[in-house]
Amino acid sequence: MIPMPYNDNYRAKSTFYRGVWYDSNTEAKVAEALDDIGIVYEYHRQCFRDKRFPWGQYTPDFHLPNTDTYVEVAGVLDQRHRGNLTTFCEIVGSCDPGNIWRVWFIDGEGNAKACHIENGMLRMQSAPVANIFYAAEHPGM
Repeated sequence: MIPMPYNDNYRAKSTFYRGVWYDSNTEAKVAEALDDIGIVYEYHRQCFRDKRFPWGQYTPDFHLPNTDTYVEVAGVLDQRHRGNLTTFCEIVGSCDPGNIWRVWFIDGEGNAKACHIENGMLRMQSAPVANIFYAAEHPGM
């Protein structure tokens, strides 16, 4: 991984890993972890458009196609990320029929939270990052 020089106007450092510029070093580390254990992923695969998103659209960081799971990576869970995750969970649904969490958030410390909507509110359940990877390796479990 090759981090880009720090830019005072943008807190995250864009990082080059395996031919792709990631928006942050943390995103590149998640990509590296997925590669290390052989999980198929797509980076910034699809833009979802909805007027409830701040800019009218939202692109999750990672899509794990084997389980149709999405992972958002950010240094901190600020109000913007919380709003995006709330709307996104409403659009794609929180769980698939097999009760596999479909939307995850990973912070800059590597802490993972499964996201879902309950009574119209975003709820987050802490879980080991390994749970995301296990679900991706074992679809339907």
